[in-house]
Amino acid sequence: MIKGRRKGILLLVLIIFITMFYGCGSASSDMAESASAPKDMDYGGGRDDSVQEEDAIQPTANEAVYTSANKMIYRAEITLQTKEFDKTTKSIENKVNEVGGYIESSSINGKGIDENDPKYAYYTLRIPKEKFEYIKKTSENWGNIRSINTNSEDISEQYYDTETMLETKKIQEERLMELLKKAEKLEDIIALERELQEVRYQIQNNTVTIRKMDSLIDYATITVNVYEVDEMTIVPKTFPQEMKEAFKDSGALFIDFIQNATITIIYLLPFLIILIMFIIIFRKRAFKLINTPFKMIRKRKDRE
Repeated sequence: MIKGRRKGILLLVLIIFITMFYGCGSASSDMAESASAPKDMDYGGGRDDSVQEEDAIQPTANEAVYTSANKMIYRAEITLQTKEFDKTTKSIENKVNEVGGYIESSSINGKGIDENDPKYAYYTLRIPKEKFEYIKKTSENWGNIRSINTNSEDISEQYYDTETMLETKKIQEERLMELLKKAEKLEDIIALERELQEVRYQIQNNTVTIRKMDSLIDYATITVNVYEVDEMTIVPKTFPQEMKEAFKDSGALFIDFIQNATITIIYLLPFLIILIMFIIIFRKRAFKLINTPFKMIRKRKDRE
Protein backbone atom coordinates (compact mmCIF):
# COMPACT_ATOMS: atom_id res chain seq x y z
CA MET A 1 0.00 0.00 0.00
CA ILE A 2 2.80 2.34 0.95
CA LYS A 3 4.71 1.52 -2.21
CA GLY A 4 1.62 2.34 -4.26
CA ARG A 5 1.34 5.74 -2.58
CA ARG A 6 4.99 6.46 -3.23
CA LYS A 7 4.56 5.62 -6.90
CA GLY A 8 1.52 7.89 -7.06
CA ILE A 9 3.41 10.78 -5.46
CA LEU A 10 6.39 10.34 -7.79
CA LEU A 11 4.07 10.24 -10.80
CA LEU A 12 2.33 13.43 -9.63
CA VAL A 13 5.68 15.26 -9.15
CA LEU A 14 6.80 14.11 -12.61
CA ILE A 15 3.59 15.43 -14.23
CA ILE A 16 3.97 18.81 -12.43
CA PHE A 17 7.61 19.11 -13.53
CA ILE A 18 6.77 18.33 -17.18
CA THR A 19 3.90 20.85 -17.09
CA MET A 20 6.16 23.60 -15.69
CA PHE A 21 8.90 22.85 -18.19
CA TYR A 22 6.48 22.93 -21.13
CA GLY A 23 4.93 26.17 -19.86
CA CYS A 24 8.32 27.89 -19.52
CA GLY A 25 9.38 26.68 -22.95
CA SER A 26 6.24 27.94 -24.65
CA ALA A 27 6.47 31.27 -22.84
CA SER A 28 10.12 31.70 -23.94
CA SER A 29 9.24 30.88 -27.54
CA ASP A 30 6.34 33.34 -27.45
CA MET A 31 8.66 36.05 -26.14
CA ALA A 32 11.26 35.27 -28.79
CA GLU A 33 8.66 35.40 -31.52
CA SER A 34 7.27 38.68 -30.26
CA ALA A 35 10.78 40.17 -30.04
CA SER A 36 11.77 39.03 -33.52
CA ALA A 37 8.46 39.84 -35.21
CA PRO A 38 8.76 42.96 -37.41
CA LYS A 39 6.61 45.91 -36.48
CA ASP A 40 4.85 46.32 -39.77
CA MET A 41 2.70 49.40 -40.13
CA ASP A 42 -0.45 49.51 -42.18
CA TYR A 43 -0.31 52.32 -44.68
CA GLY A 44 -3.56 54.23 -44.84
CA GLY A 45 -3.09 55.51 -48.38
CA GLY A 46 -3.37 59.25 -47.73
CA ARG A 47 -0.86 62.05 -47.23
CA ASP A 48 -2.44 63.03 -43.93
CA ASP A 49 -2.10 59.44 -42.73
CA SER A 50 1.64 59.48 -43.37
CA VAL A 51 1.94 62.63 -41.28
CA GLN A 52 -0.13 61.10 -38.48
CA GLU A 53 2.13 58.06 -38.47
CA GLU A 54 5.25 60.15 -37.89
CA ASP A 55 5.25 59.27 -34.19
CA ALA A 56 5.15 55.59 -35.08
CA ILE A 57 8.18 56.06 -37.34
CA GLN A 58 10.30 57.46 -34.50
CA PRO A 59 12.39 54.74 -32.76
CA THR A 60 12.37 54.21 -29.03
CA ALA A 61 15.24 55.26 -26.75
CA ASN A 62 16.36 51.63 -26.45
CA GLU A 63 17.13 51.53 -30.17
CA ALA A 64 19.68 54.35 -29.93
CA VAL A 65 23.38 53.64 -29.44
CA TYR A 66 25.01 55.43 -26.49
CA THR A 67 28.36 54.99 -24.79
CA SER A 68 29.79 56.71 -21.74
CA ALA A 69 33.41 57.55 -22.63
CA ASN A 70 34.34 61.24 -22.42
CA LYS A 71 35.11 62.98 -25.69
CA MET A 72 37.83 65.59 -25.12
CA ILE A 73 39.39 68.11 -27.49
CA TYR A 74 42.89 69.33 -26.57
CA ARG A 75 44.50 72.51 -27.88
CA ALA A 76 47.75 74.34 -27.18
CA GLU A 77 49.54 77.45 -28.40
CA ILE A 78 53.34 77.66 -28.18
CA THR A 79 55.40 80.80 -28.80
CA LEU A 80 59.17 80.52 -29.00
CA GLN A 81 62.34 82.33 -30.08
CA THR A 82 65.32 80.87 -31.90
CA LYS A 83 68.68 81.96 -33.26
CA GLU A 84 68.74 79.03 -35.69
CA PHE A 85 65.45 79.49 -37.51
CA ASP A 86 65.92 76.90 -40.27
CA LYS A 87 67.12 74.25 -37.82
CA THR A 88 64.16 74.92 -35.52
CA THR A 89 61.53 74.69 -38.26
CA LYS A 90 63.13 71.51 -39.55
CA SER A 91 63.05 70.01 -36.04
CA ILE A 92 59.35 70.85 -35.71
CA GLU A 93 58.48 69.23 -39.03
CA ASN A 94 60.54 66.11 -38.29
CA LYS A 95 59.02 65.68 -34.84
CA VAL A 96 55.47 65.93 -36.21
CA ASN A 97 56.21 63.18 -38.72
CA GLU A 98 57.89 61.09 -36.04
CA VAL A 99 54.80 60.97 -33.79
CA GLY A 100 52.43 60.25 -36.68
CA GLY A 101 50.90 63.71 -36.88
CA TYR A 102 50.60 66.14 -39.76
CA ILE A 103 50.90 69.85 -40.50
CA GLU A 104 47.46 71.24 -41.17
CA SER A 105 48.77 74.65 -42.25
CA SER A 106 52.01 76.64 -42.14
CA SER A 107 53.49 79.90 -43.29
CA ILE A 108 57.04 81.30 -43.23
CA ASN A 109 57.77 84.98 -43.74
CA GLY A 110 60.88 87.16 -43.75
CA LYS A 111 64.26 87.04 -45.45
CA GLY A 112 66.41 86.56 -42.38
CA ILE A 113 67.88 88.49 -39.50
CA ASP A 114 71.08 89.13 -41.50
CA GLU A 115 69.04 91.18 -43.96
CA ASN A 116 67.23 93.05 -41.18
CA ASP A 117 64.08 91.07 -41.92
CA PRO A 118 63.74 88.43 -39.16
CA LYS A 119 61.93 85.29 -40.16
CA TYR A 120 58.65 84.27 -38.64
CA ALA A 121 56.86 80.91 -38.92
CA TYR A 122 53.36 79.90 -37.99
CA TYR A 123 52.32 76.23 -37.77
CA THR A 124 49.05 74.48 -37.08
CA LEU A 125 49.97 70.97 -36.04
CA ARG A 126 47.62 68.00 -35.65
CA ILE A 127 49.09 65.57 -33.16
CA PRO A 128 47.70 62.19 -31.98
CA LYS A 129 46.07 62.90 -28.62
CA GLU A 130 48.31 60.39 -26.81
CA LYS A 131 51.38 62.41 -27.97
CA PHE A 132 49.96 65.80 -26.93
CA GLU A 133 51.92 66.16 -23.66
CA TYR A 134 55.04 64.69 -25.25
CA ILE A 135 55.10 67.36 -27.97
CA LYS A 136 54.55 70.12 -25.42
CA LYS A 137 57.55 68.84 -23.45
CA THR A 138 59.65 68.35 -26.60
CA SER A 139 58.99 71.94 -27.70
CA GLU A 140 61.47 73.08 -25.02
CA ASN A 141 64.23 71.77 -27.32
CA TRP A 142 63.06 73.87 -30.26
CA GLY A 143 64.10 77.21 -28.83
CA ASN A 144 63.48 79.69 -26.06
CA ILE A 145 59.89 79.13 -24.95
CA ARG A 146 58.08 82.39 -24.37
CA SER A 147 54.69 80.92 -23.54
CA ILE A 148 52.66 77.72 -23.65
CA ASN A 149 48.90 78.00 -23.33
CA THR A 150 46.76 74.86 -23.06
CA ASN A 151 43.03 74.31 -22.97
CA SER A 152 40.66 71.36 -23.23
CA GLU A 153 36.99 71.02 -24.10
CA ASP A 154 34.60 68.22 -23.20
CA ILE A 155 32.17 67.69 -26.09
CA SER A 156 30.74 64.40 -24.82
CA GLU A 157 27.16 65.66 -24.60
CA GLN A 158 27.23 67.20 -28.08
CA TYR A 159 28.91 64.11 -29.54
CA TYR A 160 26.50 61.58 -28.09
CA ASP A 161 23.47 63.72 -28.90
CA THR A 162 24.59 63.82 -32.54
CA GLU A 163 25.37 60.11 -32.52
CA THR A 164 21.95 59.29 -31.06
CA MET A 165 20.25 61.53 -33.61
CA LEU A 166 22.14 59.81 -36.42
CA GLU A 167 21.04 56.35 -35.27
CA THR A 168 17.47 57.62 -34.92
CA LYS A 169 17.45 59.00 -38.46
CA LYS A 170 18.88 55.76 -39.86
CA ILE A 171 16.06 53.78 -38.26
CA GLN A 172 13.56 56.34 -39.53
CA GLU A 173 15.02 55.97 -43.03
CA GLU A 174 14.53 52.19 -42.93
CA ARG A 175 10.92 52.52 -41.86
CA LEU A 176 10.18 55.13 -44.50
CA MET A 177 11.61 52.76 -47.09
CA GLU A 178 9.25 50.04 -45.87
CA LEU A 179 6.29 52.42 -46.14
CA LEU A 180 7.40 53.53 -49.59
CA LYS A 181 7.37 49.93 -50.82
CA LYS A 182 3.75 49.57 -49.68
CA ALA A 183 2.55 52.91 -51.06
CA GLU A 184 0.32 52.77 -54.12
CA LYS A 185 -1.01 56.30 -54.62
CA LEU A 186 1.21 58.82 -56.40
CA GLU A 187 0.65 61.59 -53.84
CA ASP A 188 1.67 59.20 -51.03
CA ILE A 189 4.81 58.18 -52.88
CA ILE A 190 5.75 61.84 -53.46
CA ALA A 191 5.16 62.72 -49.78
CA LEU A 192 7.22 59.79 -48.55
CA GLU A 193 10.08 60.47 -50.99
CA ARG A 194 10.16 64.11 -49.86
CA GLU A 195 10.34 63.06 -46.21
CA LEU A 196 12.93 60.39 -47.05
CA GLN A 197 15.08 62.98 -48.81
CA GLU A 198 14.96 65.24 -45.73
CA VAL A 199 15.90 62.36 -43.43
CA ARG A 200 18.86 61.41 -45.65
CA TYR A 201 20.01 65.03 -45.69
CA GLN A 202 20.02 65.04 -41.88
CA ILE A 203 21.87 61.72 -41.84
CA GLN A 204 24.56 63.19 -44.07
CA ASN A 205 24.91 66.32 -41.91
CA ASN A 206 25.15 64.30 -38.69
CA THR A 207 27.70 61.95 -40.25
CA VAL A 208 29.89 64.86 -41.32
CA THR A 209 29.58 66.46 -37.87
CA ILE A 210 30.65 63.27 -36.12
CA ARG A 211 33.62 62.86 -38.47
CA LYS A 212 34.76 66.41 -37.71
CA MET A 213 34.43 65.83 -33.97
CA ASP A 214 36.30 62.52 -34.25
CA SER A 215 39.13 64.31 -36.02
CA LEU A 216 39.33 66.98 -33.30
CA ILE A 217 39.21 64.33 -30.57
CA ASP A 218 41.75 61.92 -32.06
CA TYR A 219 44.22 64.63 -33.09
CA ALA A 220 45.04 67.51 -30.73
CA THR A 221 45.65 70.94 -32.29
CA ILE A 222 48.89 72.76 -31.48
CA THR A 223 49.71 76.15 -32.98
CA VAL A 224 53.38 77.12 -32.93
CA ASN A 225 54.73 80.65 -33.44
CA VAL A 226 58.47 80.76 -34.19
CA TYR A 227 60.37 84.07 -34.09
CA GLU A 228 63.93 84.50 -35.32
CA VAL A 229 65.94 86.68 -32.91
CA ASP A 230 69.50 87.88 -32.50
CA GLU A 231 69.39 87.63 -28.70
CA MET A 232 67.11 85.49 -26.57
CA THR A 233 64.70 87.22 -24.21
CA ILE A 234 64.89 85.77 -20.73
CA VAL A 235 61.60 85.90 -18.93
CA PRO A 236 62.21 86.48 -15.18
CA LYS A 237 60.39 84.14 -12.87
CA THR A 238 57.83 85.63 -10.51
CA PHE A 239 57.89 85.01 -6.75
CA PRO A 240 54.93 82.58 -6.88
CA GLN A 241 56.68 80.63 -9.66
CA GLU A 242 59.88 80.40 -7.62
CA MET A 243 57.91 79.26 -4.55
CA LYS A 244 56.12 76.66 -6.65
CA GLU A 245 59.41 75.31 -8.02
CA ALA A 246 60.95 75.32 -4.51
CA PHE A 247 58.06 73.28 -3.11
CA LYS A 248 58.26 70.96 -6.08
CA ASP A 249 62.02 70.44 -5.65
CA SER A 250 61.74 69.96 -1.89
CA GLY A 251 58.97 67.41 -2.40
CA ALA A 252 61.10 65.53 -4.92
CA LEU A 253 64.09 65.56 -2.53
CA PHE A 254 61.93 64.29 0.33
CA ILE A 255 60.59 61.45 -1.80
CA ASP A 256 64.12 60.54 -2.89
CA PHE A 257 65.24 60.53 0.75
CA ILE A 258 62.37 58.23 1.80
CA GLN A 259 63.06 55.89 -1.12
CA ASN A 260 66.81 55.74 -0.43
CA ALA A 261 66.25 55.27 3.32
CA THR A 262 63.78 52.45 2.67
CA ILE A 263 66.20 50.70 0.29
CA THR A 264 69.05 51.09 2.81
CA ILE A 265 66.94 49.62 5.61
CA ILE A 266 66.00 46.66 3.41
CA TYR A 267 69.69 46.02 2.65
CA LEU A 268 70.64 46.26 6.35
CA LEU A 269 67.62 44.34 7.64
CA PRO A 270 69.38 40.94 7.99
CA PHE A 271 72.26 42.56 9.91
CA LEU A 272 69.84 44.47 12.15
CA ILE A 273 67.98 41.24 12.93
CA ILE A 274 71.25 39.51 13.85
CA LEU A 275 72.30 42.50 15.98
CA ILE A 276 68.98 42.56 17.84
CA MET A 277 69.17 38.80 18.48
CA PHE A 278 72.75 39.17 19.71
CA ILE A 279 71.71 41.95 22.09
CA ILE A 280 68.77 39.90 23.43
CA ILE A 281 70.93 36.82 24.02
CA PHE A 282 74.00 38.50 25.46
CA ARG A 283 72.44 41.55 27.13
CA LYS A 284 73.03 40.23 30.66
CA ARG A 285 76.70 39.59 29.99
CA ALA A 286 77.02 42.94 28.29
CA PHE A 287 75.48 44.71 31.28
CA LYS A 288 77.87 42.86 33.58
CA LEU A 289 80.89 43.84 31.49
CA ILE A 290 79.75 47.43 31.41
CA ASN A 291 78.97 47.60 35.15
CA THR A 292 82.17 45.83 36.34
CA PRO A 293 84.48 48.90 36.06
CA PHE A 294 81.93 51.06 37.87
CA LYS A 295 81.61 48.51 40.72
CA MET A 296 85.39 48.40 41.17
CA ILE A 297 85.54 52.18 41.34
CA ARG A 298 82.77 52.25 43.94
CA LYS A 299 84.57 49.62 46.09
CA ARG A 300 87.80 51.63 46.04
CA LYS A 301 85.93 54.73 47.12
CA ASP A 302 84.25 52.81 49.91
CA ARG A 303 87.64 51.52 51.18
CA GLU A 304 89.08 55.00 51.21
